[in-house]
Amino acid sequence: MLQPLYSPWIAAEQEAPDDRALNRQGAFGVFLASLFSLMRPMKRLTNVYSINQQAMAAADRIFETLDMPPTISEKPHAITLPKIREGIRFEGVSFKYEDKDVLSI
Repeated sequence: MLQPLYSPWIAAEQEAPDDRALNRQGAFGVFLASLFSLMRPMKRLTNVYSINQQAMAAADRIFETLDMPPTISEKPHAITLPKIREGIRFEGVSFKYEDKDVLSI
């Protein structure tokens, strides 16, 4: 798996003449440092992939729930109400929590 990452380092070692003062340990250290510098971006990419997979699973569950048939159905022979033309008027409607009125129309 790491063979493609080692290939440039091996090629650089083969092409470098021995008469040059090539610090092989330093070159390998630089290679390892560059390899470790890729760790954080790779972890971020895996986190993005993980979040994407969770979102896809959640979307599947949402669509599964939306596709379920309704549990409440019309009574047989129910009458169809006419369309509303002017609006809806609420009279004598109230709502309260325990003893405190919240809505009173």
